[in-house]
Amino acid sequence: MIFISYSHNDSKWSEDLLTMAAPLQKYGGITVWSDADIAAGSKWRSTIQSSLDKAAVAVLLVSRHFLKSEFIMNVEFPYILRARERRGLRVLWILVSDCLYKETALEPIRWKPSAHATRSAFAPSKEGWPACALDCANSSPRNSNNHAYEPERDKSPDAA
Repeated sequence: MIFISYSHNDSKWSEDLLTMAAPLQKYGGITVWSDADIAAGSKWRSTIQSSLDKAAVAVLLVSRHFLKSEFIMNVEFPYILRARERRGLRVLWILVSDCLYKETALEPIRWKPSAHATRSAFAPSKEGWPACALDCANSSPRNSNNHAYEPERDKSPDAA
């Protein structure tokens, strides 16, 4: 299972990733989980913890809102880091807006940086989301090279 961690202020990013991953879920046997899957009336904290325990991959949609979230930074993210150390949870993180990630425990986890790691680089019509969804689907706990995906900008003459 792929667990998506994000700030509710960045729900557009989670929706974009879930939409792009839909064919992988329908035809590829991949399960993608986010807090949108929590049923009304459920114990949300224990549901999140249970989902993290089942996850092979954690995808973190990192932004200033993600880093500001008390729940993410004090509960969810430390749990993800412990699972990474203890059982090899694969951590992929995607920089969705400028933020001070270098000042956090994210800094040592490898990713593919570029000057274009902003929302405009992740428009659903670009190559970014399909490649990211495939990278998530192809990840497994056996592969310990944790990294995040960031797309290259389209260099075609028609690119805006």
